[in-house]
Amino acid sequence: MPTFNKIILDSSGSVSSSNIASNAITSGKLASGAVTNAKIGADAVDGTKIADDSIDSEHYVTRSIDTEHLQHDAVTDAKLADNAVREANISDGHVTLNKLASNSVNSSKIVDGSIVAGDIASSAITSAKIASNAVTTAKINAGAVTQAKIADEAVGADQIEPAVIDASHLSAGTINDSQLLADDVINSQHYVNASIDEVHLNISGASGVNNLPLLYSSTAGGNMQWAQMPEGGLANSAVTSSKLDSDAVTTAKIADEAVTADKVSAQMKRNLFFLTHNIHVDPGTSLVYLPVGDQTEAFSSSGLTFFVPGYNCRLHKVSIGTESINTTHTMTVRFYRRSGSSSLSLVETETASISSTDDYAVKTFSFSSSSTLSATQMGVITMQASTDPVSFSADWNISSLWSIDADEV
Repeated sequence: MPTFNKIILDSSGSVSSSNIASNAITSGKLASGAVTNAKIGADAVDGTKIADDSIDSEHYVTRSIDTEHLQHDAVTDAKLADNAVREANISDGHVTLNKLASNSVNSSKIVDGSIVAGDIASSAITSAKIASNAVTTAKINAGAVTQAKIADEAVGADQIEPAVIDASHLSAGTINDSQLLADDVINSQHYVNASIDEVHLNISGASGVNNLPLLYSSTAGGNMQWAQMPEGGLANSAVTSSKLDSDAVTTAKIADEAVTADKVSAQMKRNLFFLTHNIHVDPGTSLVYLPVGDQTEAFSSSGLTFFVPGYNCRLHKVSIGTESINTTHTMTVRFYRRSGSSSLSLVETETASISSTDDYAVKTFSFSSSSTLSATQMGVITMQASTDPVSFSADWNISSLWSIDADEV
């Protein structure tokens, strides 16, 4: 027969704790939700009673987790709220270069006077970083200011020490009287020989070429003195033969037709001679070969005759006396020569304009020194009008002036 234990109920009909044996109530005896907060004794729940990963944020009392309960390296970047790390949370000297983001240090973060030369990278300070007037003389190294660093026209008289500019520093033509020369500093030893011409001469009151100053000495070997050329230049007949140096009168100094017969020596007169080439012809515009002597007609190229001098001679002028000219035209006179049986060779051509107003006038054609004949050569003179000067046959009085070498006579 089964044995039954007697259970004593309290007044409320419940089993009192004294009637429950120790460890008699297992988890299977507990109804879900039966263990409330009031049923748990103080400090009764230790680590063994808590399942792994069962305590979440909702189970923590606000601000209940202190540094003692944090594992080392437990607070990662993800665990930190934005702006949560302040100055008090950072140990001194723990913000290293790697902790600074690019461009995070601006001027307000730099202590005044804390940047020294070792903190500045080479070539990091550009002109934009230098304040105006910040580079003083003490900041410029010796020899640092080169020619390229000096602006144009930046060096004035005040910047140059006395007596430092010598001849090697002056370009050609840089010294002029208004800029660099003091009064009375140019003396005779400073002039190059023959460098003073009439442009550089000046005397008070002089004006124009008629008042050029003159140097003269009243005695041989005496001191030179200044005198002023009188108004109007040299007095008439002031330049005498004794004033002219040998060979001073060149061909360029002799005016045309200035040498008259009286000025030509007797020997020279004997060496000059004329040839006549008078013709009676209507020349038209044909090439007319002039005869030697008087002829009623001019020669054509097929029937021309040559002038054979027999001496070395030169043609100076050909003169044509016009008659009954009624048309303005250009007359061309040519001088040819021939050697032996060779053909004619043109030596020189001269032209002149002849108008109807030149009727009965003389036109002269001057030839250069190249118009010569040797003793064995033959010469021919021709004339040709650009337009028919007359409408009928007329007299043409023509002559040529020649000279024979003096040694030939």
